[in-house]
Amino acid sequence: MNLNKFFKEISEESNYLNNVTVQEVYYAILKVILRELKKSGKIVLTDFGTFRIHDSKSRSIYDINTKSNRIISDKKIVKFRPAEKLRLYVRDKM
Repeated sequence: MNLNKFFKEISEESNYLNNVTVQEVYYAILKVILRELKKSGKIVLTDFGTFRIHDSKSRSIYDINTKSNRIISDKKIVKFRPAEKLRLYVRDKM
């Protein structure tokens, strides 16, 4: 499902929100999630899951293309852990 179809589905499901309003709400939610991740490093959405920032350490890898060792530097990555309700829904419905 692409973003436009996602907006259309929510608009139809709500029966009273138009497509433009759904887009505005979506981008507002995304903005709040990103701001909170940057501020505290973690956001919990009940019955959906938890987003958190994880600091990955630098490590050495063997690059098969160049046949040499490379070092991958430290970086921050976003991890998502689904809530139990979401995991059970996906397991049972799919």
